[in-house]
Amino acid sequence: MRSEEMDEGHGYVVASSQVTPFTARGAIRHAALTALSGLWRAGGGTERALRRPRVHFVYLHHVFPDEEESFHRLLVALNRDHVFISHSEAVERVAQEMIDRPYVSFSMDDGLKTCRRAAAILSEFGARACFFLVTSMVGESDAGKVRQFCASRLQMPPVEFLTWDDAEFLRRQGHEIGSHSLTHARLADIEGAELEQEIFESAEMLRSRLGEAGHFAWPYGRFSDVSARAVELAFRAGFSSLASSVRGCHIAGAPPVSTRHRCFLRDHTVAHWPAAHTLYFLARSSASASPADGMWSTVGLGGAGS
Repeated sequence: MRSEEMDEGHGYVVASSQVTPFTARGAIRHAALTALSGLWRAGGGTERALRRPRVHFVYLHHVFPDEEESFHRLLVALNRDHVFISHSEAVERVAQEMIDRPYVSFSMDDGLKTCRRAAAILSEFGARACFFLVTSMVGESDAGKVRQFCASRLQMPPVEFLTWDDAEFLRRQGHEIGSHSLTHARLADIEGAELEQEIFESAEMLRSRLGEAGHFAWPYGRFSDVSARAVELAFRAGFSSLASSVRGCHIAGAPPVSTRHRCFLRDHTVAHWPAAHTLYFLARSSASASPADGMWSTVGLGGAGS
């Protein structure tokens, strides 16, 4: 039977408003964040916190056309006080305690087609991102599979995914490609051969297609979403770092340790947010940062394999 194919752009989400439509709750949240960010800025807290030497991993999921202008404004704002560095350099700086300035590293999860445009905007600022791909979805064009995956794993309408040619293009442009698992499964819920497949098969696909599989970001990103066994397998598969979606950043003060003893914290943002909202979250993470943040020994992992 012939697979149902989606024509390019047909049936896919093409705007952020299709993912996060306007709601009363969203309006209240927006107003609250505007007030909080204004208070921090008026008291000088935002400026002080953002100038603190640290490594800050910032990640997104998408940059749709209606988000490009606001994403550009965010980069302008961050570029004033931060040095943009690659994911690999950021990992190395944290591991080796080389944190003498405010550094920001960008990444994007899931491998949506909008990564290409996001990469182009980042390149305008000399920034290089790490794109964490759900490897089983790279190049997927079967409408039913895309719709089912997006509904069950991403909780969003169907979106277009990068192809392997897209991923190779990003790599040639100086960006990095990492793994977001094979199928975006919650790793804390699975074990045995299924867990190994999620990690090892994803790594092998990246290496065979692109020649690299340096970094791993587990799906959903909370510590309760990953097990100790999954962490062990990720390092055994050859990944040099594991990234969460837990807000925070990394400052100097802890003794240098290998990346195996670090979980890299990442602050999430959405490209269409006002820059002031993102800066508030980053400033708050910076102000509360501790040298011990992200040490695996300080967190409780979930899952049957923990």
